[in-house]
Amino acid sequence: MEYNVIQIIQKTRDLVVWNLANSNDHLLANIGGIQGGHKDCINQICWISYNLEHDLRILNSNNIILYATTYRLLSSGSDGRIVCWQIDLRYSGKVKCVKIFQIRNKDQSPLPISSHSNSLRNYTLLRSSLPESINNDKAVNITCLSLAKNDPEKFIVGTETGGILLCQINPINWDETCNEFLDEHLQSPLKFSLARQDGPIYSVDWSKFYPNLILVSGFNQCIQLFSVLQRSPLISIDPNEGSILVAEFSSHLPNIFVCITEYNRILIYDLNSNVEINSVNNHLDEEKLHDFQPEVLYTLTPQIDNEIHSAVISGRLNEKDSRLVATGNTDGIVYVWDFGNLINELSSKVKHI
Repeated sequence: MEYNVIQIIQKTRDLVVWNLANSNDHLLANIGGIQGGHKDCINQICWISYNLEHDLRILNSNNIILYATTYRLLSSGSDGRIVCWQIDLRYSGKVKCVKIFQIRNKDQSPLPISSHSNSLRNYTLLRSSLPESINNDKAVNITCLSLAKNDPEKFIVGTETGGILLCQINPINWDETCNEFLDEHLQSPLKFSLARQDGPIYSVDWSKFYPNLILVSGFNQCIQLFSVLQRSPLISIDPNEGSILVAEFSSHLPNIFVCITEYNRILIYDLNSNVEINSVNNHLDEEKLHDFQPEVLYTLTPQIDNEIHSAVISGRLNEKDSRLVATGNTDGIVYVWDFGNLINELSSKVKHI
C-alpha cells in the first residue's frame, strides 16, 4: 500500500481523502456524516493491510486489480463508533461505509479507586458510587486506536473514561455496503478489557516484535506496558514529565519505544530486556515479558527556529524511515524531526539488535 500517495485528514464528521500524486486535483473523495459512518468528530484513522498470504489461494486477475485499486480504512470517533471504510479508485475514489461497530460504557472494566492524587481519587470515588448500569449503553468517546502489526483484524482502543479495550473486526464482507437503520443496535467489537485507568487514555500502540505487548499512556502521567494475556499492567513508569501524550514502539528496533510529553520533550526508552529475538519468526520470547526493566536512553528537546513552543498533541514515528518522527501541535502545525545519527547510536547501544 502506498502511504505516500493517499493521505487522510478528518474534520468534524467528514472523511476527506487526498491523492498527492494527482497534481491537478488533490481531493479524491469527501464523505460527510449524513452519508453514514460517524455522528460526531473523527479522532483517528488507520490503514488496514490486506492479508495477501491468506488470499493468495484465491488470487486471480480480478483480485490483482482489486489490490491495486482499493484501500481499506478503520476510523474511530467521539461517538464511540469504529467504522470500516473502503475506497475504490476505479470509481473516482468512491468511499463506502462497509461496517459500523459501537463501543459502550459496559464494554469497559469497572472504574478503579485511584491512588494518583487526592482530587482524582475523590473524582473517581464519586463516579464509582453512581450506578453505572444507568449509562451502560451510553457511547464512549474513543480517543486513540492501534492495529495489531501482525494481524490487522485485531486492534486496541483507548477511551476518554480510561478504558483499554482489545477488539476484533472480523468477519467482514468488504463487498457489502452498510445501510444503518435508526433503531439498529450496533455490534461491539470487544474481545477483552484491560484494567481501566483513572482518566483519559491518550495513546495506545501494539508492538511489531512482541505480538502480545501493548504500550499505553494517559492522564495518570505514566507509561504502562500490558500483555494482552492479563488484565493488569506488567510495568508502570512515571517519567516525571507530566502527561505522556504519545507512546509508540519503534518498527525498526525491537527494544525501543518513544514517548512525547506535554512539555514537548521526546523520550527514547530501551526495554532493557535479556530477551533474544527468534531469527525464524523475528519475534521475542514473551514468557520473559516480566523481566523488562525499561530505562531512558535519551531525552530530546526539539529546537524550533521561531522559538514558539506550542503544546504537542499528537505524534507518529515514520514506519519506512527510522530517523523521522512527526508531531502536531495546538497551532495546527505539523513538524517532522530528524533523529540523524542518533539511530545509528541506538542500533549499537541497545542489546540484541
